[in-house]
Amino acid sequence: MCRNIRPLHNFEPPASNDEVAAAALQFVRKVSGTTKPSAANQEAFDRAVAEITHVTRHLLDDLVTNAIYNAPCDPDGQPRYAHRSRRDKVTLEPTEYVRLDYGSDGRVFGIAVTDSFGRLTPDTIRSGIERCLSSDDPIEQKQGGAGLGIYTALGSVNQLVVNVEQGVKTEVI
Repeated sequence: MCRNIRPLHNFEPPASNDEVAAAALQFVRKVSGTTKPSAANQEAFDRAVAEITHVTRHLLDDLVTNAIYNAPCDPDGQPRYAHRSRRDKVTLEPTEYVRLDYGSDGRVFGIAVTDSFGRLTPDTIRSGIERCLSSDDPIEQKQGGAGLGIYTALGSVNQLVVNVEQGVKTEVI
């Protein structure tokens, strides 16, 4: 049974490090079958929580950043924020909010980011994945959409699902 630990409909406030650590702890507890490991297993338990927290924080940050800066469009279909520095704060309109869900069934920890734009194309996804898997320098050195989210996801997961309904929504799981 997978359940949402904390859905985000807006990014004020974003998921805190404590919330991400709590989700990682919940996952490790479910996988290990214990809430309190033995003294012999405590170090491995704590290391697993720390590693899952670290990877999850980076993955959440990368996926959310791409969804915020690259997806929202103006009425002419042009990206509204892609030209801006990733260091610039962006205030989204309610229709631009991105949904972030994560949860666990005890075996698998899942993260899903969904936007309501559907701007990714199969070619964009394919070329990003191919670049990440075959290049010595998988990250394009440009202001936005450099491929860091795909690169981080591919290096951190054993499955990656991207659902795109053109012009309607993009979901990365």
